[in-house]
Amino acid sequence: MGLSRMTEIQAKTFDAAFSGRDVLGRARTGTGKTVAFLLPAIERVLRTSSGHVDGSDVGVLVISPTRELATQIGAEAGRLLTFHKGTTVQVVYGGTKATRDVSRLKERVPTVLVATPGRLKDLLQTAMIGGVRFSKVLSRTSVVVLDETDQLLDQGFRREILAILNHLPRCDRRQTLLFSATVPRELREIMKQTMKPDYVEVDCIQDGGSADGEGGMSAQTHVHVRQSHALIPSVGRYVSSVIRVVKEAARDGVADRAETKNGRVETDNKIVVFFPTSRMVSFFAALFNDVVKMPVMELHSRKSQGYRNRVSGEFREAESGILFTSDVSARGVDYPGVTHVVQFGIPSSRDQYIHRLGRTGRAGADGKGWLVLGPFESSFLEELKQINVPKDLALTDVLRDTVEDDETEELMRVLTDKVGSSGDQNLAKSGEGAYQAFLGYYLGQMKRMKMDKKESLVDIANEFSAAMGFRRPPTLAKNMASKMGLVGLIVLSGSDVGRGSSKSPPSSKRERTRTDATKPHQRLRKRN
Repeated sequence: MGLSRMTEIQAKTFDAAFSGRDVLGRARTGTGKTVAFLLPAIERVLRTSSGHVDGSDVGVLVISPTRELATQIGAEAGRLLTFHKGTTVQVVYGGTKATRDVSRLKERVPTVLVATPGRLKDLLQTAMIGGVRFSKVLSRTSVVVLDETDQLLDQGFRREILAILNHLPRCDRRQTLLFSATVPRELREIMKQTMKPDYVEVDCIQDGGSADGEGGMSAQTHVHVRQSHALIPSVGRYVSSVIRVVKEAARDGVADRAETKNGRVETDNKIVVFFPTSRMVSFFAALFNDVVKMPVMELHSRKSQGYRNRVSGEFREAESGILFTSDVSARGVDYPGVTHVVQFGIPSSRDQYIHRLGRTGRAGADGKGWLVLGPFESSFLEELKQINVPKDLALTDVLRDTVEDDETEELMRVLTDKVGSSGDQNLAKSGEGAYQAFLGYYLGQMKRMKMDKKESLVDIANEFSAAMGFRRPPTLAKNMASKMGLVGLIVLSGSDVGRGSSKSPPSSKRERTRTDATKPHQRLRKRN
């Protein structure tokens, strides 16, 4: 595997984990946490008198918060077991047919089972292996690992985790290894129920998070990543700003090597771009692939698992390229050689900002992290006050039109024509989804943005829709608008009722003026 020396987290946890002690390990992403728990766990199961029967018992159970991370852990386990004949690894997660998982379990119970909580809980409740319930098989498992435990809790998996652990041997008869970047109070509570009192705690972050119960991330996290931020001048220029920033990242440091071939822009940089929602990822991926002619990969939870595995693998192996993604790529997933992480929009939390940042600056390499916010999101900078994220003057100049970019203006005219006039089905449909997701996501962030009225958010969303090329804001189904508390504030599907509705639609394309598209909130307020 090319590993000759242990990393800090590996060296500090190996003896305790190999001897059978329970371990809580804290380390930053990209520091070798996967090998830190897999290596001693596998060695202990295979080389000690743990009672493990290969092919009949699961020796090591690893619970992961995401499918991508589970797949990556499974691959690492397979490499570690390469020369142990008769050993196997199986990865199970939702979004695939459970019958396939059961068939593989029936063929041979794996030495290492890596699972996401939902699918594992389903298997424990329903699967029969060799005439007995799978829960009976797992009741003999001697080692359990919870990876990215804080994220498991963030995603609401506490109940599932406790239910799963109840099927395993009692905590005094099994070994439990917890690995987590932060240690919130909720995790401390779970530890009391699931770990031996004499567990070993190893802290390779040293930010006070292990002691204060809050698990705060360090201002020194990712010291190899140069972080900076820029603000988009106005919501109406959101889409053009995304184009400008991504093109700037492609040129950054390799201006003489960024090329255009067959009308498509190529770069030597390896860039991960985060958006707040899956549907925003879809829209911007379609925009770049179809209009900007800048090839990007698209990865988010709305894609099938087979697609996600393929794209994730392709980007992992690529020397350069651009990946547009949601938070499915925020934690644990290793993409070697990433030079830039660009985050558009306010992340779900301060910690999530840092975890996203961890896709670059890995294994001691340098990287850049750009945070790009809309004017309505600037309050998030207060949450980062203990982290050095200075204003990026060069990027700010690019966004303020200080740097000439006639090409982007022409692309925006093409986009407006495709969405607003010709009704390009791909762009229009993904744009409608992005608008709806924009509303849904930022409704949940209003307190953090210090926004009191939903009307203000609707105005911003309508400006965003105009920036995507819509002549008038997309509609929402009444039940969706009701759930969001937006009935009376937005246009409802099949109805003239709502903010921005007119008694009759424009009778011709000529009536759909650019003025309406650039200032929809003013137009809508006047009509109401």
